[in-house]
Amino acid sequence: RDSSTSRGLGDVYKRQTSARTGVRSVYINRKTGNISFSNTLKKGKGITVEQTVYFAKDEDSKTGDWYICFNAGENGLALREKKNSGYAKDCERTIYFSNKFIANKILDASKAQQSASFLVSEKPVMIDGKEWFKIVLSKPLRVN
Repeated sequence: RDSSTSRGLGDVYKRQTSARTGVRSVYINRKTGNISFSNTLKKGKGITVEQTVYFAKDEDSKTGDWYICFNAGENGLALREKKNSGYAKDCERTIYFSNKFIANKILDASKAQQSASFLVSEKPVMIDGKEWFKIVLSKPLRVN
């Protein structure tokens, strides 16, 4: 094996992380209830820990679409920031919140067992003066 071309697991992880950096996505974990946002989504929508979020299911749609609203106001879910560790320690801090009820509902709707990453629409739907972004459940980016 040529050591100059071999890669360690850290290199593989960094390549996977950097490959996803251009995607507006949300990652949902059933076990922890953590829902986190990709750096592209975080930067594009200006998501910070000073904001809150709402999630809503469109009961009127045949597919039961789910939407997210950032900077939802005082009644929204508070965001947190966590320092990354391991191979991702040099990456930007992760913005997330924990809510097992919402995590389970969204993962059940997508039929994902443990966790999944979903694309978040670029263009919002305006409802009552707030921007709501569709979570694309039909084609998960990654499922576990």
